[in-house]
Amino acid sequence: MKVKKINIIEQDIKKIVEYSDFVDDDNKDEKEEQLRNLIKEISISISLNKREVLAKECGISEMIGIHNVYNITIKRDDNEISFKYYDSDDNTRKKNKPDVYSLLCSCKNEYSCPNIFDDFCREYGYDSDSRKMEKLWKLCLAQSAKLKQIFNDEEIQLLPS
Repeated sequence: MKVKKINIIEQDIKKIVEYSDFVDDDNKDEKEEQLRNLIKEISISISLNKREVLAKECGISEMIGIHNVYNITIKRDDNEISFKYYDSDDNTRKKNKPDVYSLLCSCKNEYSCPNIFDDFCREYGYDSDSRKMEKLWKLCLAQSAKLKQIFNDEEIQLLPS
């Protein structure tokens, strides 16, 4: 499995800035500078792990589909996290790798996870009697904890969603 560091180029940064939630904010220039600085502080590495049925990981039959699964590593200062990233159907079919924008969107979307299982089920419309959903909730909690090693609450708000 070949690990490749993603070189974040200006084109990536422009796309990230363009689709960030602060685009219409009065402090847009300040937030753009904060985002640019944040992106400079992180490094992202990617390696193709395998192709698998998405539902296999958490046992959710409604999510069936073959996807490329990547190992993603994000480093910042002395902190390093790794996690699986299930790519989109479109990228899998076209044999494209995920881009920085997509990875950072996922980070923002996965950053917050309700600490109480019933709250998680209510927020996402899951059955709180399901053991499969409890397993998914625990996976989400673990992912959230990892991302909090790299980003803080203010920084995550700078990322696109």
